[in-house]
Amino acid sequence: MRIGTKLLLTYLLLIGLLGVTATLLLPHWVRTIVISTEEQRLDKQALVLADRLAGSLRARGVGDVRSIRSTFSLAEALLTDEDIAIVDPTGRILMATRPALTDGSIPSEYLQPAGARPQNLLRQLPELKGIGPVILASAPLGTRPPLQDFSLVMIRDMTFVQALAGPLAMRLNVVILLVLAVAAIVTGWLSRDLVRRLKSTGEAARALADGDLAHRAPEEGHDEITDLAGHFNHMAERIQALVGRLRRSEQARKDLLVMVSHELRTPMTSISGFAEALRDGVVQQEDRKQRYYQIIAAESARLNRLVNDLFDMARLEAGQAELNLQAMSAAPWLVEFTEAALPAAEAAGARMALEVSPEAERSRIYGDRDRLDQVLTNLTGNAVRFTPEGGPVTIQARVDDGYLVVSVSDRGPGLTPDEAERVFDRFFQGSNQGRDHKGAGLGLSIVKTLVEAHGGSVGVESAAGVGSTFWFRLRVLER
Repeated sequence: MRIGTKLLLTYLLLIGLLGVTATLLLPHWVRTIVISTEEQRLDKQALVLADRLAGSLRARGVGDVRSIRSTFSLAEALLTDEDIAIVDPTGRILMATRPALTDGSIPSEYLQPAGARPQNLLRQLPELKGIGPVILASAPLGTRPPLQDFSLVMIRDMTFVQALAGPLAMRLNVVILLVLAVAAIVTGWLSRDLVRRLKSTGEAARALADGDLAHRAPEEGHDEITDLAGHFNHMAERIQALVGRLRRSEQARKDLLVMVSHELRTPMTSISGFAEALRDGVVQQEDRKQRYYQIIAAESARLNRLVNDLFDMARLEAGQAELNLQAMSAAPWLVEFTEAALPAAEAAGARMALEVSPEAERSRIYGDRDRLDQVLTNLTGNAVRFTPEGGPVTIQARVDDGYLVVSVSDRGPGLTPDEAERVFDRFFQGSNQGRDHKGAGLGLSIVKTLVEAHGGSVGVESAAGVGSTFWFRLRVLER
């Protein structure tokens, strides 16, 4: 059975049950309300009527039963839908407006006002001969002889309640039928809307399963189906992003194989070619032999660096590189690194300088000294390679908003905007390779991975023809 049909039948059944319950309980509700209202009204009317009868009797100056009968006509003139009776102290009816009540009796417990009757008599109606169930209200005619203990009793026939409940029940049934009709229309419209939105979400799920990662479920309304569609769309976006990353990863893997094959082929070809020339005795001059030996050694070193870089990159991206993190002062680390790197920079024709701000001199960071040395080695190595002969390479350190910012600047040719965006990608090499370039484009990618492993970030500021400044940020420890 369709969910729309289930919803419609459920609503109709619920309203039907409510209607049947109301129809069955209506007579009881009407009876209870009418009895309570009539009892209060008759009590008041009985007191007023008894007071008038007693006043008339006192005015005539008589007190026997015949005198009471002669004044009974006064009470009859005041009646509307009720009957009245005069009863003696035993409850025997002495006279009544309805002949069928004459010579009858009223239980003595009902001769008290309704508010003074025992609790077990509340809502219990006595039955009088010739009438049936009635509402009774009594009031004493007087407190002095001969009227004491005589009571005036007002009698209300309950047949009018049945006459009232019948039309009410019929009208209620009509109202219930109208409500059922309206409920069927509204429920049909609501269920159609709910089913439509559920179908849309189901179609989106099928499209996603068929490979349409861009399909989304409509998020309409403000209910649980809207939440379901929102959660589904969030899941679809995550899947789409994951698939995108997997595709990019697959493409990167293919690119990596191509780049590695290319980078390894060059030094291996050189080593193989020069080694064969030496083995076959093609070269006889001693100076040329030494030159070939130097080339073989240099290409072997290049091959070793490439393999080490690839190994480092693989371990870092796999999260297998362990960092020996410890608190360290920034200034001593930078001074020691600069002193160690200065000879190599000067040998390459560059002037290296260190500038540390007062805040940076007092700062401490949490890091792995060896890995941070590797970061600075890659940055300064690039700067030395791109800086013209005799040009400066400057290492600066400052504190900015709770971070130690270390930058390495050169006076090289700089980067284009497109190159600046891609400079930290693996195997990326700009249009200008610098002096004596023999790298594979992994150094800056390793820098980025190492700094992010420390919880920091990297960046570059460059302008063509002016130079480049590479920087990284690390959180400063609070004192």
